[in-house]
Formats: sequence, C-alpha cells, structure tokens
Amino acid sequence: MLAIKKIILLLCLITSSVTNAGIISFHDSTAFYSHMNSNGLLSNIESFEGFAPGTSISSGSSLNGITYGFSSQGIQLMVTDHFFTTDGNNALGTTSGSAFLDYYDSLELSFGLTQAVGMHLILTDVALDAELFLTIGNDIVPLVSNAYEVLADGGLSYFIGAVSTMHFSSIKLMSSNDGSANFEYTIDEISWAKVPEPTSILLLVIGIFLLFPVKKH
Repeated sequence: MLAIKKIILLLCLITSSVTNAGIISFHDSTAFYSHMNSNGLLSNIESFEGFAPGTSISSGSSLNGITYGFSSQGIQLMVTDHFFTTDGNNALGTTSGSAFLDYYDSLELSFGLTQAVGMHLILTDVALDAELFLTIGNDIVPLVSNAYEVLADGGLSYFIGAVSTMHFSSIKLMSSNDGSANFEYTIDEISWAKVPEPTSILLLVIGIFLLFPVKKH
C-alpha cells in the first residue's frame, strides 16, 4: 500500500509540473518549428493547397483534422488565391472580398488535443501591436507589429504561434475591434502538433512498480 501511495504522489507531482507551465509565444516560424522539433512535437500543416480556389468552408466543418468555427453575418470561409503567400498559391479567406477584416472577424479552430499551434497571416497593411491575437484558454498571444516579411505584391507576412506544455483543444484568432477596418488579411498556413503518446510516464510507472513491488498479504 505504501508503494502505491508513493506512485500516486509521484504522478501528481509530474502532472502538476505540466499543468502549471505557461505558454511560449513565437513570431518567427523558424524558431517555432525548431522548438517543436527539439521537444519531439510532430507538426501537421494545412496549407489549403489541396482545395480549389473558391471552395467555401461552412462553420462547423471538419477538414484534415481542423474544425472551423466562423460566424459573420452570412459570410463564409473560402479558399482564395487572390493574394501572394509565403508558399504555394492558396490561403484561407472569406466570401467577402476573399479576406478577413481586422475589426470584427473572429475565427475558432479546434484540433482535438494539441500542445502547439502557429499560423502565417498575410496582411494588406502594417498592424498595430496586438491588433490581432490568439486566445488559448485564458492566455493571449498578440501579433507583433514590426515582425513581418514583405511579399512580392506588397503584402505583409506575419507569423504568430504558441507552444505549451499544457494540452489544449482549440484557439481563437481575434482582433482588437477598434471600430474601423485598417487592413484585410488571409491565413496562409496553419500548423499544429498532436499530443504525443505518454510513453515516458508509462515507462516510469512500470519502472517504479518493478522497484517497489506490492507485497501480497
């Protein structure tokens, strides 16, 4: 019985160390993917290249592991090739001018359990700090105004991402809603990581049982 109590206590300590950890934000895709790789997180990427331009995505649809939630006065999500991207031709926009607007559009993405998510955003103009941001539970990851790359058509490519030791299942991409449309934007690419199998904890538990066998009475 004492050995079992020790195992339960150790598992509680392991769980609390994960639960109390925070979120690391990224504004550079190279650093984001490097951090994922160094932590054994395998990335899934939706680049929208598998869809024909003009393909609409209704709110609540699940495609390639992502469920999309979007509600904006009858406007739907749509795959578009109207803007330059960092890779390929397609991006995610809307049926309203092929793009999102920065002052009221809100997009929710659900993945099942994940530990990391990142996306390239293509803007038509420079954003203010935190004018766009991700919400993950109670945490906010803001866009950084000067962290962008200029594309061939003058569009601005931003990256926003987060890695957490806590598991989460959904995020929201939102705007600060200052009452005016300062720019349009599309989502060039979405990356996320599936939660790895907890093999290390299982091996630890097995090892503890072998070291401290429970005595039969």
